[in-house]
Amino acid sequence: MSELTPADDTGLLADTRDALVERWHVRPDAGGDWEILLEALAERILGLLRDNPDRLYSALYVLDISERVTREAMAAPTMQGKALAMAKAILDRETQKIATRRRYAAAPQVPEIEGPGILPH
Repeated sequence: MSELTPADDTGLLADTRDALVERWHVRPDAGGDWEILLEALAERILGLLRDNPDRLYSALYVLDISERVTREAMAAPTMQGKALAMAKAILDRETQKIATRRRYAAAPQVPEIEGPGILPH
């Protein structure tokens, strides 16, 4: 699918599916693989495009999908094409967020020092 969604990372797939179910209300049974997850997300995005585009654009803003990416997706000739392009961007961004959380959660923690330049007693 993309550099951010390696097909062999089933944990990342499961975490991404869970995030999409929670945040985007994708069908919970979606997610056997990246393509099925993408199709389920595109279906949800298509519904938002038709029924509540303001909610979709607000969610894209919160997710930090760039205006350029949104404009490129909206340039697709069909509603299905627009939904699929947006779904790809959303899937990549959600996966990127999860991968970043994993990376920093695994990083060693630096001990906190109490006060500016003062070691705890």
